[in-house]
Amino acid sequence: MDQTIENLEQNDIQINQVVADAGYSSGESLQYCADKNIDAYIPNFGQYKPEREGFIYNAEKEQYECVQEGRNKAILLFKGIRTDSKGYEKKTYRSSEKDCKDCPVRAQCCGKVSKFKKLDDSIHKPLYDKMHQKLLQNKSHHRRLVKRRSSTVEPVLGTLINHHNLKRLNSRGMVQANKHVMMGSLVL
Repeated sequence: MDQTIENLEQNDIQINQVVADAGYSSGESLQYCADKNIDAYIPNFGQYKPEREGFIYNAEKEQYECVQEGRNKAILLFKGIRTDSKGYEKKTYRSSEKDCKDCPVRAQCCGKVSKFKKLDDSIHKPLYDKMHQKLLQNKSHHRRLVKRRSSTVEPVLGTLINHHNLKRLNSRGMVQANKHVMMGSLVL
């Protein structure tokens, strides 16, 4: 996204609002939009969970708390930031074995083998939560923006890909690829 906005700024085009699909949803892009005061409408990716069933997040204490009846009211403390196998940084929260040991629903909650409950959240969860709330509060406005995007942007991409054979770029590097796409766009 940063490269695209730089290209537009070089041509004195200022960006105030961005409408994108979930493929552009990332913590980095949401942070960039927040830093540059860009009004963004980007749906969160499919694995985003606004809430954790049976747990509430206590931001003041940086922990999750078990809230379902019949449970031992376990506290999942913040254990640190770790990088998963795909390279994403996540905050890890974990209960103690002692809290979950005698819980009547431990097997369903923790699993048959594990003796504690563990939750992972993206380090960008506050940004995803903020976007989730924004999209819920402005559903009709977001729908209008998506409709306008699909009638203006999508046909251009479809034309470039299907009629101008831009399915593959025969160039190396972002600078050359950018030139290739810009020239194809100018033809339209």
